[in-house]
Amino acid sequence: MRWPRVSLIASVFLSIASVDFLATNGSFDTSDAFESLYPRDDPSSKIDDLFEISDSCKNRVQVLQNWLDEIKEMHSEFAYAAREASEMPPYAVVFSTFFGTMPLKSMEKDPGTMENVKARIAAVTQFLNGGGLRSQGRPGKPLLVCSDSELEHEDPDNPVRDNKGEYIVSERDPNTNEPVAYLDFWSVFSNLNWPAQHVFWCNIFKGYMFAANEKLCSATLQGAVSQESPKVVQGLHGAEPFTIGEPSRVLLVCPQAFDKDRISPDGIVTVHSFPSLAEAVSPDNYPQGHLKQEKYRLDWMLPKSATLYHELYHLTDTYDTKDPSLLLMDAS
Repeated sequence: MRWPRVSLIASVFLSIASVDFLATNGSFDTSDAFESLYPRDDPSSKIDDLFEISDSCKNRVQVLQNWLDEIKEMHSEFAYAAREASEMPPYAVVFSTFFGTMPLKSMEKDPGTMENVKARIAAVTQFLNGGGLRSQGRPGKPLLVCSDSELEHEDPDNPVRDNKGEYIVSERDPNTNEPVAYLDFWSVFSNLNWPAQHVFWCNIFKGYMFAANEKLCSATLQGAVSQESPKVVQGLHGAEPFTIGEPSRVLLVCPQAFDKDRISPDGIVTVHSFPSLAEAVSPDNYPQGHLKQEKYRLDWMLPKSATLYHELYHLTDTYDTKDPSLLLMDAS
């Protein structure tokens, strides 16, 4: 079923509201380029075709599949909206604003930023079509996790574990050969800005995920994507060469994203909380009258699947965004 395009375009804009792109403010011919962005969705693709599914997601597979179907519909309409906006400067400004970035450049031709936008849309299109990620640390499908209970917060003073889950020995007793010291995070990941970092052990891939927050899931944090893995320091005194497990990428969707109610206990409408896309764009729920009413904040009008859709833009970033204001991986 095709949803009303005008409803979807308005809703889809905010589904990636914090992704931090900059759309063009100019008008130039991008018709040919945008042809490559039209989603050629494989209707048979399943959520486990795109992701490795962790144990915490096993009882949510059907919900995730429903979300994927909605995301494909939203993405198709979003690509259409992007194509239309690129030809009309006033709408390009709106497009830029709804991407989460106020226009930073004048109303003139700006093919550089439009190329960046097209690349980001194309990366999501490629992933949804089963083409995988354009750039990843390791081969294989990204890991989809549905609870931060599978990610164990570590103290940086603790010893580091290798890809077998064993602590990395840095010193042994010369008489018994028993371990007496282990490598810690300060030495193995010495390039990290530790005051601003937290580390989590994931037993699924026997490796670590790094984040700026001590808690990955909270009332305000409902999804995250793993940052680029920091370089491991080898050749440390007393330690033999070691390997730390690393996934292709990790995408976390928190339990709150699945379980939240439309209205919170304190009477506040929650973001991304419509049970389905059909309800989000139905005449009963779509805005009417004065759009400045608080209940018409667009992020309150989106379905639960919008959280996963938002995270796909972080997941498919290739770390090559040039503009310092567009650091997708720093916004996970």
